[in-house]
Amino acid sequence: MTGLAFSTAIVSLLAAPALAQPEVLTPTGQWRVTTTDSRCVMARQFGSRDARTTVAIAPDVVSGEAAVALSQVTVGKSDGRVTRVLIPASKLATMTSDAPITLETKNGQLVAFTSDGFADALKASDTCRTNLRQAWGIDDASVAQVAVLATGKLGLDYWERPADPSYDGTLNVVSLLLAVDAEGRVADCRVVGSSGSGKIDRATCTEVTNRAVFHPAKNSAGDAIKSWSLQRVRLENLRINFPDPRDPPPSVGPISVGWVNTSSALSAPSAPSPR
Repeated sequence: MTGLAFSTAIVSLLAAPALAQPEVLTPTGQWRVTTTDSRCVMARQFGSRDARTTVAIAPDVVSGEAAVALSQVTVGKSDGRVTRVLIPASKLATMTSDAPITLETKNGQLVAFTSDGFADALKASDTCRTNLRQAWGIDDASVAQVAVLATGKLGLDYWERPADPSYDGTLNVVSLLLAVDAEGRVADCRVVGSSGSGKIDRATCTEVTNRAVFHPAKNSAGDAIKSWSLQRVRLENLRINFPDPRDPPPSVGPISVGWVNTSSALSAPSAPSPR
């Protein structure tokens, strides 16, 4: 698929009165829940074969905020559209009613699809997320006490990642589980989704530990507390630092557009232990 257009989006569970209600898309398959290295992805295809929309939803394993990708393809057209939507955890829980689910993009486009089977898929996703947290050594009680998530910057704007001739660029992303202490420092960093290069993974973790600046998470009383943050670093956004100008650049394969990766197995790194 070529000529992909991207747009950021916001979610609206009920269409604004000024906007016409869209046609509710008919599913052409069942919801599938797939476990990747660091995510539990719910996916389903809607619409006809000539104009189909694939909905992929990945709630964050720690925060519960869901990243949604709407991939729209029309047969006979040379381009498609991938629209990304962020749904707060509180909103995601309300999408289990019998009413159709309506997403509103930043440019006002509405996409509606039936909620049939969504509650069961979300339940399976929650179980998947619980299993991942257990594999990482994160107890649910520590997650539940977070009222305000830790926010900040990874500090990789001007970092040059090391060259690795064995890296083919296929995955293009490294997923990091960060333990953020009550002072906002990264107390521990674990790779929970590899880029395909152990060298790049380790270097990225080290740089994030040294450079990241966070506002710590807070509990319901407003006190700063330890927490975990799952971060995905896209390697195409980082410059490559070649150790020797005479060295050829590493071969780079095709860049994956979507964020649903069904080929990776569940990994269980050692448990992070915030100081």
